Amino acid sequence: MNLEDGISKKQWIEVVQFINFRWDNAKLDDTKVKELYPDFAQFPEDVVWKSMNMYYEHGNKFFNVVEFRKLCKEQYQEYARENNDKALTMGEVVSKDKGGLIEYLKLHGYESFAHAVWDATMKRLRTNPLPTDDTETWDTEEDWSSAKSRWVGHFKPEWKLEELERKRDNADKPKKPKQRKRSVYSGD
Repeated sequence: MNLEDGISKKQWIEVVQFINFRWDNAKLDDTKVKELYPDFAQFPEDVVWKSMNMYYEHGNKFFNVVEFRKLCKEQYQEYARENNDKALTMGEVVSKDKGGLIEYLKLHGYESFAHAVWDATMKRLRTNPLPTDDTETWDTEEDWSSAKSRWVGHFKPEWKLEELERKRDNADKPKKPKQRKRSVYSGD
């Protein structure tokens, strides 16, 4: 089994059909299938099916996505240990998904990381206006352009979209080897 090849969308649909057929409470419709796919996409098909069979044979009366994903992760790690394959390091994960934050910001129309955090904070404050340890008071109806200067002074780092793209592009460029200075003691 190749641990780098995750389950395909077609294979994921087959798994969901298995789930819906065996657990009435699952009710995984097309929308949920699409939403859940990224959570399981990194696991190979063999890992997902082995986990599914274990979950089913354990006699679970209700299907729980969180528990199933946890089981998939455990099985994936077991396969990796058995095959002596290393799990991805944090650096490898970041390099494989280095455009993740950039793509998220673009998709939602944010100009910076600070903008995205500001928007999420305002949404949270609108739905749950519980007191915080924050000494600032924020107008939840204020738009980003007027709140930006105050927010950026309050929240660090800003990480503008252009800055993130520049860092990503520079990381992709091959680095020139450094010229080593010759030692005066080497006789060169």
